[in-house]
Amino acid sequence: MKKGVKIAFWILVIMGLAAGFIYNYSKGIKVNTYTVKKRNYSQSFKESGEVTADQTNTVYALTNGKIILVNVKEGDKIKKGSLIGKIDTKGLDYQIRQLQAQIKSLDAQKLQTDIKPYEAQIEGFNLQIENLKRQLEDANKELERVKELYDHEIVSEIEYEKAQQNIENIENMILQQQNNIEVLKEQNQPTKGTDEYYEAMKESVRAQIQSLNYEKSRGNIYASMSGIVKSVNVKTGTVITAGTPVVEIFSPEKYKVETYVLTKDIHNINVGTNVECILKTREKDLVFKGSVEKISSTAVDKVSSLGLEEQRIKLTINPEFKDVTVRSGYNLDIKFTTYKKDNSIFITKSSIFPYKDGKAVWVVRESKAYIQPVKIGVEDNKDVIIESGLKEGDTVILDYNIKGLKEGKKVY
Repeated sequence: MKKGVKIAFWILVIMGLAAGFIYNYSKGIKVNTYTVKKRNYSQSFKESGEVTADQTNTVYALTNGKIILVNVKEGDKIKKGSLIGKIDTKGLDYQIRQLQAQIKSLDAQKLQTDIKPYEAQIEGFNLQIENLKRQLEDANKELERVKELYDHEIVSEIEYEKAQQNIENIENMILQQQNNIEVLKEQNQPTKGTDEYYEAMKESVRAQIQSLNYEKSRGNIYASMSGIVKSVNVKTGTVITAGTPVVEIFSPEKYKVETYVLTKDIHNINVGTNVECILKTREKDLVFKGSVEKISSTAVDKVSSLGLEEQRIKLTINPEFKDVTVRSGYNLDIKFTTYKKDNSIFITKSSIFPYKDGKAVWVVRESKAYIQPVKIGVEDNKDVIIESGLKEGDTVILDYNIKGLKEGKKVY
């Protein structure tokens, strides 16, 4: 009797286990799925950019001296040719008065009958010629410097022509002095050529006065373009030299944006590449179209916000700002879209697994799991574009590495 009870008990246990197995098998495996839909896919990244004026100009001092007037301040609107500042030229005024006194002295000497010895006159002319040659050497150096500034549109054409005229004046003075010597040599009597001699002397002094007046005019500093004063680099009382930057001016009519892109990202960017310029405001982010206008030919080292040194390429962006006020120095986010495909099928990378010589995913058909080979395309850290193998409406299992998952297995 006891033996029969034991047999019945084990039969019931086996039947229970079998029933549980059959129930679990028929119930299937619980999985997370995704229904494939066609969507627009893109890859992008953002960099910080800064708004700068498209047209800027730095006004430089054209002579040495002490600043006695600064006529503008940062933010002022100015017009081309307006007076920016002045450099002290009193020293030149003293020299001019001395030369004017020489002319009066020559007039007085002309009235005198006692003429200086012939040799002394020749020596005087030679000394003046040597002095003028030194002035000519300085004037040629000055012309080279003014030409460079003129080529970079820092000084006006009038300033350049004045520098050329100054050289011509000095050369004429040298020729005049040499001619004076020849006149003296040709004179048989001390009284011959007296009028011409004194007139030539006075003409030489007048030319020197003209040269000093030209130098004096360079003490006035004028705006080279119309715009807004971005910065003033000198103060009243500052002693400066020729070539010192005095004021920086920018035009508010048009702006550009400058940004720096990592060298690893630059290969997908070209001149003409479209970007989005994002200006953050309290209400919302304002998005403007833009395009890459210029790409620097060399990389520079930049320190990231994390303190890491990175190599980056400078890019100049041409933005399309509309119905918004921007100013030089504003910070923007620049969004670069490096890849875009409309109506694409893409799924998470966790769905894909190696299969034979390629890739595959698990799909659900009639509540059962099946392996579906796929061809993948562009991918990022999360998603992968499916070039072939899936269609819109397919159900994909999101995690391929589920225990017990196999082809034909019921899933729910």
